[in-house]
Amino acid sequence: MVGRTLSVVTPTEGALSANYLRVDLAQPREANRLLQVRIGGVSETGLREAGPFAMLRAGELNTTRMAYEASMTPVHMPAEFWSGCG
Repeated sequence: MVGRTLSVVTPTEGALSANYLRVDLAQPREANRLLQVRIGGVSETGLREAGPFAMLRAGELNTTRMAYEASMTPVHMPAEFWSGCG
């Protein structure tokens, strides 16, 4: 689904695709409109529209930070390295 364009209708909040998937819009839209939106990601409630800026919700930010930190390899420098640095 990510990267695809879907037709959605905008009820009073958010949007619904033709197969009733909820789509979180990147910006507010007028209600009761039929739109074409590009899907940029998956959310807890359905899909998320791609926007000009990738926005992370609090839980996603924490998950992203933990994945980044887990990918880092600790480097231990010997004492001899530090003795000539100061």
